[in-house]
Amino acid sequence: LTSSGKLDRRALPSPEISGDSAYVPPETASEILLCRLFAELTGAKEVSVDDNFFSLGGHSLLAMRLISRLRDTRGVSLPLRSVFETSTPRALALAVEAAEHDQAGAVVPGSGQHADGALVLSYGQERLWMLDQLEGGHSAQYNMPLALWLEGVVAADALELSLRALLERHAPLRTVIEAPEGVPAGQLLAMTAIGPILACLDVSGSPDPQAEAAALMSELAAQPFNLAQEAGLKARLIRVSARRHALLLLVHHGACDGSSMPVLLSELSEGYNAAVKGHPSAVVPLAYQYADYAAWQRSWLQQSGELERQLQYWKHELNEAPPLLSLPLDQVRTADRSRRAGHVEVSLSAATAAALQTLSRRHNVTLFSVLLAGFASLLSRLARQETVVIGTPVEGRLAAGSEDLVGFFVNTLALRVELGGEPTLTEVLSRTHATVLAALEHQAAPFEQVVEAVNPERSLAHAPMFQVMFNWQAGQGAGLALKSLSLTPHSLGLAQTKFDLALSLGPTPGGHIHGSIEYDADLFSPQTAQRWAGMLKSLYEQMVQRQETQQPLGLLELTSEVESQKRVAFNATDHALDSALLLPDLFAAQVMKTPD
Repeated sequence: LTSSGKLDRRALPSPEISGDSAYVPPETASEILLCRLFAELTGAKEVSVDDNFFSLGGHSLLAMRLISRLRDTRGVSLPLRSVFETSTPRALALAVEAAEHDQAGAVVPGSGQHADGALVLSYGQERLWMLDQLEGGHSAQYNMPLALWLEGVVAADALELSLRALLERHAPLRTVIEAPEGVPAGQLLAMTAIGPILACLDVSGSPDPQAEAAALMSELAAQPFNLAQEAGLKARLIRVSARRHALLLLVHHGACDGSSMPVLLSELSEGYNAAVKGHPSAVVPLAYQYADYAAWQRSWLQQSGELERQLQYWKHELNEAPPLLSLPLDQVRTADRSRRAGHVEVSLSAATAAALQTLSRRHNVTLFSVLLAGFASLLSRLARQETVVIGTPVEGRLAAGSEDLVGFFVNTLALRVELGGEPTLTEVLSRTHATVLAALEHQAAPFEQVVEAVNPERSLAHAPMFQVMFNWQAGQGAGLALKSLSLTPHSLGLAQTKFDLALSLGPTPGGHIHGSIEYDADLFSPQTAQRWAGMLKSLYEQMVQRQETQQPLGLLELTSEVESQKRVAFNATDHALDSALLLPDLFAAQVMKTPD
């Protein structure tokens, strides 16, 4: 424990993860490679050729990384479903040896910069730039704030040095987008043109410095970026007292995404701690830059015909999907509403989380598919629609070596879940898992191009394709760890929401599953959102309690056992009838006097 009694994560030993099967050493070159990759990706200490990738802690995102590593090291391209169907090194080695060579090729360093110095933009960067233009450059919807309370003596100079090292190392953090003739192109800001990144403020003299610092962080987090002029990373250090500060790191989504944050925070920690000691930061040189990845992505998708193939899949998959999920509203849906964000917590016990994990293994699906199936079932019943389309972000790092980069890799998938015909839990899990696998195998098609290809009904009152998101945050990676400082996160949600509902869940160190539902407060009341969160929790619990039955998933209880008992008691009608309670006194008296 730390001096303040909190868990000291940096002092904990690395976990030792091992498989369920007896150790059988690899023999062939493919088996040796796969055992090594399994260990690197899952953190397992020793991997047998018969160990299951998912039993070791693997999930769909790690499976995509595994395929990327195989493409880089062996030049073969496997479909994602092969990892699920042949999930041991022994079985997967046979698939690797039988696979054809991938035609996508490797990322070429330097290919992302044109002769005039302009940088190739990714599809995602172009999409966010276009959205920023539509908002007139005044929207903070794509800000990514990280707020922390720091206890101890802060070395502001060391923090500035480590921040500058980040901008110099990762080009997206200092890439601006210019479009003098309407065509966006990236330009790299010179480090000499960038002023101090860390702005220091002092509120220690205010009547309530803690509250003042919190208000300042909220205010700063809501300030929009000027994408044509500003670097994609801002930092503010607010002095509350001599040994207490607030730190706000603000990154624009076009320069960084969720999977990039662990990279950014790890390097920031290493740089700060080295600077405090007076040592240079020891970082491994990058194999290539994000713009090189963007050039590779465009070349692969356009020249190979892969983009058209994937778009054809999405056109077929989303054909005649309902344009709107008709959830019951508390307020009228209007196009000009403010889209105020509200939040309610969702928490599943460690026992329920473990049971859901066991359920996923029994049906040979991922935990993501199980959670998605439950969420889709709830939405289907609330909206009274058999077809539910839910959006989900996908990591999108399709080239080996991209895991070391900071940038905007994430793409969005529209998952169509069919719940018609009163399917059982087994049937819903099978359908959902098949949908997820097929979507991941076609995840390279940029979402904005999918929308154009499908051409759904458009409305200013709701997002196209889907209005509900599900984000499973499996393994967030390293956080910020600054020498001699105790760090406490400060919750800092954005003021606006992009969707009607957005469910975010993730595992906790204690084995729970925890997260929240972000909802459009201009459509739903806090009471409605809280009730739905309780229904979702109850549905997950019912899924593990009644998994052996063949009862249709749509008939499972949406309320807890305690609430169900209250409802039964409230609706009970087996009490003796007291006519005096039901009829006016005089009439009741007359009735009682009347003989049979």
